[in-house]
Parts: sequence; C-alpha cells; structure tokens
Amino acid sequence: MEDLDSVLAHFLPQFCDTAQERIKNGLAHVASDAQANAPQIVAEFHTLAGEAAMLGLAEIATAARSGEKAAKRLAEGSLIAAECARTFRTLKRAVDEIVAGQVTAKSAPRGGTKHARVLVVDDSPLTAGLLRDALEDHGFEARATSDEKFNVEDVRRF
Repeated sequence: MEDLDSVLAHFLPQFCDTAQERIKNGLAHVASDAQANAPQIVAEFHTLAGEAAMLGLAEIATAARSGEKAAKRLAEGSLIAAECARTFRTLKRAVDEIVAGQVTAKSAPRGGTKHARVLVVDDSPLTAGLLRDALEDHGFEARATSDEKFNVEDVRRF
C-alpha cells in the first residue's frame, strides 16, 4: 500500500494542470464582463478551493475561498473586478511555484495510513467517483458521495 505522500504526488500535477486552466478562464471572465460573469468566477474559485483543500494546499485553498467571497460581492455590485483579478493572479503564482517544485502539500496528514479510510465528499458525482477510484487504486479504503443529505451519521458508519 502506498502512503498518502505518494497519492498526493500523483494528484498534484493533475491539480496544477486544471488549476492553471481555471485561473485562465477566471481571468478571461473578469476581463470580458466581470459582473455579468460573476457566477462563473464564483464557480472557478469554489472548485479551486475544494481541490486545493483536498490536497492539503491550505494557502491556495484559503486564497481561493477569499476569491469566492469577493466574486459573490462582485455579483452584488459591491466590489470592483480588480480584486477578483488580483486573487486569480495570486493563485497563479502559487500554482506556478508548485509546478516549479518549490512547494509541496505541506499540510497533508502524516503516518498512520496503512489502513486509512478516506471519505470523498464533493458536489460533483464524477469528481467524487474519480477520486475514490484513484484512492482505491493506491490501496486506500474509500467511499464517495455527492449526496446533499449526507450527514455526520454517515461519517460515523463509515
């Protein structure tokens, strides 16, 4: 069975590829008509935050959550687009550092993964299933759900 570091090493390049595309799309949405594109901008930040958090990239997840909040204010008309663009550029620099090998998933849990069970919860059934399958391929016991009624009792049963 591989340890969690090996799994993260497998997912990190994929995250970087998709994150770079999301950032590019987000900046394009900001540049064209930020207020009209606010829902797409919120979605890009939201997905970046979730994926980064799953990989233990706390700083990127925090920045993306901040960008998501800013994009929601943009949709309400209470924020200028420059703040969203600045956050996307900050995220781009952070992802570029990962690609350059200067940063790794520092906050990932260590040790005790021999019999690790991983519960994958995502609003996308496809994403949840893909992550579950990849984790199982690496020897983890994994369960995936995208059910909005999922609750603490389900976690306890797992």
